[in-house]
Amino acid sequence: MRAPGTEILHDWRKRVKDHWYQSRLLIPIWPEMMEPHAVTADDIGEWLGEHHDIAVFLERLDTEALSSSDHATLTALARNRQEKLEKKAHTAATRLFAGSDRALLDRWGTWWQVWQAGR
Repeated sequence: MRAPGTEILHDWRKRVKDHWYQSRLLIPIWPEMMEPHAVTADDIGEWLGEHHDIAVFLERLDTEALSSSDHATLTALARNRQEKLEKKAHTAATRLFAGSDRALLDRWGTWWQVWQAGR
């Protein structure tokens, strides 16, 4: 059975992917700013996706006929990788989503207006 945190992280990945799709649509308003934003959102989504894949692997690992030593080794390696992915995703997301939702909306709205005025 998956840890409760696994489902929360999987849901987080879905929201990050939503944000990635939205930010990709807005790349034309200021490519130099929006492209790195979209790339970072994509990276976070990929890291969280790998985290989920490892959770599925761990779930299936419990059904395999392995020695306790092999099972313990594989579990430790998998959990270590999950921790690294989670930390990387959290660090990047803290930077990407710094500030309020309203501040992001206002900033992107202003960039949209500048872009529209220059067309």
